[in-house]
Amino acid sequence: MELTIEAASIVNMDGWIGAGNKKKVEEYALKDMMDAASHPRLSFISSAVTKRPDGRFDVQGTLTIRGLPRPVRVLVSLSPDANRVSFSGKAEIRLKDYGLKPRSAVLVIGTKSEMSVDFSLIAIPR
Repeated sequence: MELTIEAASIVNMDGWIGAGNKKKVEEYALKDMMDAASHPRLSFISSAVTKRPDGRFDVQGTLTIRGLPRPVRVLVSLSPDANRVSFSGKAEIRLKDYGLKPRSAVLVIGTKSEMSVDFSLIAIPR
């Protein structure tokens, strides 16, 4: 599987950021951290899928951010129904692996060096 995401489409879903700081955080993330102008796309290419005893899947692959490919494991859940299939996933990435440095003054003092990446996809047959 290959997934490509437009960097400028990423949304910060953290609820702890006040309305006044949310715009600053988003601008910093797009311009400085992600450098979306120079690296407009993030991509993930899977290389192996393993079913877990709990019914979820470990998906190994390569995540590319800012042009830097790094190995990552994504935990994926699958929810099929009659008309569609929903996938949800989560991965933890280390910011320093991608040269990403959050600005603590904008974000919050004590910002972690890891970031959780969550996604939901819905596949509908045509």
